Amino acid sequence: MGLITGGIILYKSAAPRKKGLPIVIQIVKDGVPRRSGLKSFSWPSHWDFELEQPNKNHPEFRTLLAKIASRKNQLVDELEYLNSSNCSLEQAIEYIRSNEIKKETKELEIFLLEQKLKELKKGQFHGFLAYYDKIIEQYQKKDKSTRLFVQLREDLDRYLAGEDINIHDIDKDWVEAYKNYKLAGGKFSAGGLSAFLRNMQTVFLAAREDPKIGLNPRFNPFKGNIPRSSFDSELELEITSEDIVKILNYQKPKFCNEENFRKLCRTRDLWMLQIYLGGHDFTEIACLTWKNIQGDRIKFKRHKMRNRENGGPVVNNLLLPEAKLIIKTYGTINHDRVFSFIPDPQENTRGYNNYLGNVNRSLESIRISCDIKAKIRTKKNGPRYIFGTEAGALGFSDSWIEKVQGHKSKRVTRIYRKSKLIKQTNKVIKKVVKSLTTPPPSKKEMKNK
Repeated sequence: MGLITGGIILYKSAAPRKKGLPIVIQIVKDGVPRRSGLKSFSWPSHWDFELEQPNKNHPEFRTLLAKIASRKNQLVDELEYLNSSNCSLEQAIEYIRSNEIKKETKELEIFLLEQKLKELKKGQFHGFLAYYDKIIEQYQKKDKSTRLFVQLREDLDRYLAGEDINIHDIDKDWVEAYKNYKLAGGKFSAGGLSAFLRNMQTVFLAAREDPKIGLNPRFNPFKGNIPRSSFDSELELEITSEDIVKILNYQKPKFCNEENFRKLCRTRDLWMLQIYLGGHDFTEIACLTWKNIQGDRIKFKRHKMRNRENGGPVVNNLLLPEAKLIIKTYGTINHDRVFSFIPDPQENTRGYNNYLGNVNRSLESIRISCDIKAKIRTKKNGPRYIFGTEAGALGFSDSWIEKVQGHKSKRVTRIYRKSKLIKQTNKVIKKVVKSLTTPPPSKKEMKNK
């Protein structure tokens, strides 16, 4: 077995953050690396790769240099003792990641003994990623969605640098470290991280029920560690018809070139298409095929319902002239999907999620340019919510709104014939779209009334 070596480096393979690339402690044993972030960042132009320290161009040069020098000295002592104790790589990185740096030899010795005691109790190795594979296989057999499981399994594989982790090693400190790692990347909101941790909790609790693994039946390291979304506590402003009129009349910003403006207009139009089709998710826009378009109507099954019986109810809505124009303008006629420039949500999940992130950033840019206070989104409080809320305000019953938006409404189907259904759903779409895109009356017009 080789010695554990280590140092402080600029992690060039990481995704850039707002302040640059992360500065990390990297330890290596038998060619296998492990890293722990220092919560400090630098751009490559501000870093001396020969000395592995910031250069004078770094805006926090003196402070960061002192911090790194102090941590390097401490790391030398830690590595010397860790090697003398013959600890494993996992024990070493767990110690280094600890928030409380144990300077006293006795404290370090107690820590290592505790780690060895934990390993003796664990017995056989039970990999967390391996259990993910087992859950994914079970879900596939039941024809359930595995998208989030697969996505998180890939993320954990990157986090663990390709090595599995024993389920017995997952405790509250490990969950907290993973949570901080994701939040430090700047790409996760509380809501997104909450979904990831709940998914991990599902797999952990399933493993806890497996008698072969031998986990404490009352232990749950995720309890109290899953953040609540800001949506749970904050009341957000809603998009109004006045806001939508502003969006439709969006003008080219002063410092925006023609190419970027064209892309922003395309994003706006695809967002409006969600409304024109009856308030549907952006995923439905991405999945639309030319076969779904039949004259003045558009027929499809919601992507979200794909694992339901028969793929869920068929959406059969009126195709308004505004919707036809958007499809004609941006549709890719030589491909099966209408908007093939959007990555396929089923075949390229990561590419689609990245594209969707760019769409939401573009919508934020449009919001700022149009001086709109409410957030413009593709999902939360987005077109589906906007359409449904406006339809309700216009007096349409929930049954008809559900029919337009692709929910199963047995009562409506039973009472009305097909001709009546089409006539009524047409009415819902026409009235809602007209109400949302008509400018509100001016103060002068209100007075005249």
